[in-house]
Amino acid sequence: MRNFIIGLISVFFTTRAYGLTMEAERQYGMPKAEPDMQILSSTDIDLFDPVLNAFSAANPNINVKYVVASTKDIYEAVRNTAHDFDLIMSSAMDLQMKLANDGFAQPLSLPNSARGPDWSKWQDTLFGFSLEPIGMVVSTAHPIMSDIPT
Repeated sequence: MRNFIIGLISVFFTTRAYGLTMEAERQYGMPKAEPDMQILSSTDIDLFDPVLNAFSAANPNINVKYVVASTKDIYEAVRNTAHDFDLIMSSAMDLQMKLANDGFAQPLSLPNSARGPDWSKWQDTLFGFSLEPIGMVVSTAHPIMSDIPT
């Protein structure tokens, strides 16, 4: 009996470690039993909805399943290959860079019209499509910063 309980606990924790906690899910395009494309993203559906609606309007026969998960869950799902997603989008660029450098991304050759600026791609495996402003507040009371003129 003890071995059975230990085995059950091991299966539970192993299964849980590879699980993906989906925060939200929505399908676009013609309803089908299996989607043509599956996207796993850390971007909220409401923010990406206009893009997927426009894609769906231009390609009504393609069914797209869009799933939202945390950046940690996305990283773990890809790292453990516990997913069937065609496209992964995450705001955690450090984790995406690690996955690409560890061989979990396939190169994609884009036409020149869709390439974007050179700074927005990494080895044709990672592509950035947004800019985020950053603000920094530095205290001049810090010893390193005291030499900087104000």
